[in-house]
Amino acid sequence: MAPIFFSISRFLSMKSINKQGGTKFDGKSLLIKLRKILWDFF
Repeated sequence: MAPIFFSISRFLSMKSINKQGGTKFDGKSLLIKLRKILWDFF
């Protein structure tokens, strides 16, 4: 499960960085997204 979690978090962080131009990174919203995804899976 850990590798999946890390790959998803990396993918989402890359996405958000591309969206915001690499200036800001919102960790809180990322955690909420990850929680939602994990809840959907399990």
